[in-house]
Amino acid sequence: EQPGQQAVFATVANASVNALTTDVSLFFGERLVGNRRLSVGATNTASLVFVASTGTNGVFRLQIKKNDELAVDNTASALSLARRDTRALLVTKGNQFLERALRSVPKLDLAVVANLADPAPPVDFVVLDGVVPSAWPSGNVLAIQTQSTNWFRPSGSIDGPPIVDWKSSHPLLRFVNFDNVQVAKSLTAKPPTWLAPLVESPSAPLVAAGENNGQRVVWIGFNPLDSTWPLRVSFPIFIANAAAWLNPEARTGIRVGEPFHVRLANAETPVTIELPDGSTRETKTTAGGELVFGDTAQQGVYTASFGTNTLRFCVNLLDRDESRIRSRESLQMGQYGTVEASVPVSADKEAWRWFAMLCLGFIFFEWWFYHRRTA
Repeated sequence: EQPGQQAVFATVANASVNALTTDVSLFFGERLVGNRRLSVGATNTASLVFVASTGTNGVFRLQIKKNDELAVDNTASALSLARRDTRALLVTKGNQFLERALRSVPKLDLAVVANLADPAPPVDFVVLDGVVPSAWPSGNVLAIQTQSTNWFRPSGSIDGPPIVDWKSSHPLLRFVNFDNVQVAKSLTAKPPTWLAPLVESPSAPLVAAGENNGQRVVWIGFNPLDSTWPLRVSFPIFIANAAAWLNPEARTGIRVGEPFHVRLANAETPVTIELPDGSTRETKTTAGGELVFGDTAQQGVYTASFGTNTLRFCVNLLDRDESRIRSRESLQMGQYGTVEASVPVSADKEAWRWFAMLCLGFIFFEWWFYHRRTA
């Protein structure tokens, strides 16, 4: 990116069984940045890149010009904020590969210590490299071959676990490939339900990530020095992705229906939130200053006002399952199993009533004919 310019990467998914050709427009505020003609195959995706000149904070809005039965997923919004240096604290006994990867991240201010003295240091996230702190950090954390006893069950280790799968769609694994990565040893920890496995072996997850009460956690079950990963280009890419994902300022967008978590102050504070339709909601932060707002059923930009400050965040649908509105053969109902679609069954129509009426009519006719003849 050039100074004053931003590259905006967009992906358009076509959930229909028919090919789609449409115009895709990008706006910054009310200003049109660009318009592209895009063709997307059936049940496929296509990507495109816009270059926008932005001198101030604002909102990017991507609009698909298509009239369909679900218009809410034809628009997506994202905040564009002036970037400041991200502050990170690395707690390690010595790991040159990890330290170099962190220092290569643009606009990251890194401090390195041997022990974590303060569980709430004035940084954006903490990296624990094989160190078990006396108190787990209260902010976002990247934990490498260490685990909080409050989250994980006691576990052992496994030798030479092969990597069998990884979720490349997750932001942490964007442009990250684990082909030809061998791991000598890893923890066999069972992560809590809110930590989603991202890289898996047959017996245990190797990398997991998730969010718990507004705290984002990335967990790596093995020491990168006990693997070939630091020798692959995917390692510094993963560290850069983790630094972006763990940055609290990156939490400016959620999906429709998800609660929005952010720490606004150090004490309970009243907050007014303006919804995309212009209506407002009155709420307040927790005693620790954390805002948890769950009324996010509308797509668009929300504005939270507290004191003399304001904070905006975006809510988008961005759910492939919700966008696939065509009828399905089965639905997964979570722990309750799968519900199969009902199939119309052809059955013979009941004709006995018509036959009975015909017989009754014949009897009446016979009765009438008999009495007419005798008369």
